[in-house]
Amino acid sequence: MSHEILAKDSNHIVIVGWDGLLLTFYADVFQVGTNDRVKKIGTRPREIQTVSDLRARARKYGEFDMDVFQKLKEDKTGRKTDDTPEDAFDADPNTTRRNTAKPIREGAR
Repeated sequence: MSHEILAKDSNHIVIVGWDGLLLTFYADVFQVGTNDRVKKIGTRPREIQTVSDLRARARKYGEFDMDVFQKLKEDKTGRKTDDTPEDAFDADPNTTRRNTAKPIREGAR
């Protein structure tokens, strides 16, 4: 399913969604009036796996609201979901996560 988000440029229409065949989120930016594609994001299999990643990549073209953010997560899973720390709406899409888990020492139990 696809969803229109608020375009930052009034000459654009921004559509985002989940591609079930490529298993990736995507964004399409079109020119108003001509429907010429300006930008395509998410063209390769499994390229964009989280809504936060899509939001970061599409930020130049449009703004997500919480409703679309949640619907995209539901589109991927096929069911209603709650925000998780891995893909929370207010997470800063410009940061990266580090693995903070401590390794298990050999022989320790």
